[in-house]
Amino acid sequence: MRSEKFFCKKCRRYFDELKIYEERHGFDQPPYERVAICPECNGDDYFKFDCFIEKQEVAERLLPIIMKLNRLYESLTAVFGNKILNRDLSDSLEMAVELIVEMFDFLDIDLQKRILKMDNDAEMEKIFMYLKGGL
Repeated sequence: MRSEKFFCKKCRRYFDELKIYEERHGFDQPPYERVAICPECNGDDYFKFDCFIEKQEVAERLLPIIMKLNRLYESLTAVFGNKILNRDLSDSLEMAVELIVEMFDFLDIDLQKRILKMDNDAEMEKIFMYLKGGL
């Protein structure tokens, strides 16, 4: 699976492959000048990046947030149990964690489950180590 992506600065879209344009400069025989351009707007102002590296950097920023949300949710249920007056609060915390975990769709389902249950620094460090060596 290719992890290389492109972002066009002109039309602000992401794309997987460049379009190759042949500039003939009025000549009717090759060699022609080949120019890589955006497939949407034909602009040539784009940059290339590696998705896995980008996702790993995002993961390293988000994992501590997920851990804090997990701890907050567990603290609320430990204190209030089923008597939480505003059930929407605990539901929204749970949904927030699940939405953030969806950003980790490039990971296998078992690791996603571990991230959902992560509640201590040691577990977070194990996941960091996997991300650094597993991508």
